[in-house]
This record gives sequence, structure tokens and C-alpha cells, in this order.
Amino acid sequence: TATKHPQMTAAPAPSNVHEIIIYNYKFDPPTLTIPVGATATWNNQDIAPHTATHRSFGDEPFDSGSLGHKATFSHTFRTAGSYPYLCIFHQGMVGTIVVQ
Repeated sequence: TATKHPQMTAAPAPSNVHEIIIYNYKFDPPTLTIPVGATATWNNQDIAPHTATHRSFGDEPFDSGSLGHKATFSHTFRTAGSYPYLCIFHQGMVGTIVVQ
């Protein structure tokens, strides 16, 4: 039987095809391509709080607010385009949603 080792650092696997795992101060995958009308879900597996924030005046802004450990945030994308986003707390953490 397999034993679980708490010191292992493998990222958790997404539970659906439109999920972004926040782990080790990264968005995984860093770029997610989804169809128009699909919902993307961010899942914070870090102990630190993070955000998924896309600020815009021209398309679909979104902001998860502060996501604590194991918290999730979902956004449904209704317009094709590219949506770069970042973590407000850790601005080196960036990702992109591409909606086709």
C-alpha cells in the first residue's frame, strides 16, 4: 500500500479541466485556454493568502479578493479574449486565461 508523506512537494492535481491550482506561489497552469461561456476556478493550496485579479475598463474585470488556504474562486468568461491576471499580494505571480 502507498503511504502518504507530508514532506512531498508535488502540486495537487486539478479536479476539473478549467481549474487553476495556486501552489508554491504560482498559478498552475500559468496559461489556461477555455471556450467562451466556461467557468475557471482558482483553488488556493498555499498556506499564504492569494488573489486572482484582472483589472480592466474594457472587458471582464474579476477579483477573487483574498483567498485563504483551500479557498476557491470562480469566474465565468462570456467574451473571447486574453485575460492576464496577478496576485495583488505577490505581484510576481501572474497567469493568463485565454477565452476562445
